[in-house]
Amino acid sequence: MKPYQELTFVDDFMFCKVLLDNPEIAKALAELITGRKIDRIKAIKDQYSISGTYSGRGIRFDVYFSDNTGTKYDLEMQTTVHPCLSKRTRYYQSLADQESLKQGKKYTELPNLYIVFICLKDPFDSNLPKYTFENRCQENGQSLNDGSYKIFINAASEESKANPELQDLIHYLRSGIVSDGISKTLEDAVNIAKLDEKGERMYLNWKEKLDAANEEGFEKGLEKGRAESAAEIERLKQEMERLKKELKKANDD
Repeated sequence: MKPYQELTFVDDFMFCKVLLDNPEIAKALAELITGRKIDRIKAIKDQYSISGTYSGRGIRFDVYFSDNTGTKYDLEMQTTVHPCLSKRTRYYQSLADQESLKQGKKYTELPNLYIVFICLKDPFDSNLPKYTFENRCQENGQSLNDGSYKIFINAASEESKANPELQDLIHYLRSGIVSDGISKTLEDAVNIAKLDEKGERMYLNWKEKLDAANEEGFEKGLEKGRAESAAEIERLKQEMERLKKELKKANDD
């Protein structure tokens, strides 16, 4: 993993730190991507976990917050193209809705939700700078108006297809080059974050835990592989013994 001083905005730790430390930047980024005017945001959280059912899979949002209307936003940095990205957003929505609508609440109290993935590679191979999805009727195109939206920013797109503000963001995400728009705001925040000694210690601690988890996972994988190999060897031995017995019986007959 990179040293702390080499992190950029597209690195998961720095992405979360910049937006958590600077709610006004998180607000500006959400406004740019969703096209909504946001009065103010509140309850911003990074690496926010939501548990599923007892036996179900939980999730961890990169940056999660709500605005003054109750609308919720999940901002995710995606550096690789995940094959199940679409179903991942579906599951994120299901757990976010489950958490938002506690027992006894009415369906009308379910807040609007924007799930945003900022992708460094094109998730749908159509070269659009932005993909926005909502539930619509197949027959007449009418919106379901369920208040749920999934948005994907494609940093690999041709910038000319985006509006100037989005062009600035996309160019910065892809190249790291700064202009006078939101890219300068983001880069200034990254440079300030790099001066934060506490942030660096948090990163090193996070990196250490991640390395330990990866090492543990590798060792468990080796152990599982050895066990599976031993089981397969034993199975082959038993199969050989069975064949020997059948061959001996055939010869005796």
